[in-house]
Amino acid sequence: MALFYVTGRSLLPVWVSASVYGLASSFVVFFKWGVLTNFFISLFIFVYFVLLWSKRVIGEGISGSHNAFMVDCFKFGFALFIFREVIFFFGVF
Repeated sequence: MALFYVTGRSLLPVWVSASVYGLASSFVVFFKWGVLTNFFISLFIFVYFVLLWSKRVIGEGISGSHNAFMVDCFKFGFALFIFREVIFFFGVF
């Protein structure tokens, strides 16, 4: 038995990164030509793929695919995220 659970191959990270690229390039288009429609389309696509990815992770957790080690890793990763945001806040202000 493995110590952790590794999901199968998925194109969702590729699609999310492509949508982030589209979101960033739509900012450039907005600042250059003032067209805002590309931003909303890119934002919709980004939110759609993030929700799909979240649905898959939550479904794996509900089905029991994540053991106690993976749950601890998720909690530790989230705690590091919160800590990073607090440090960033104090660094800016």
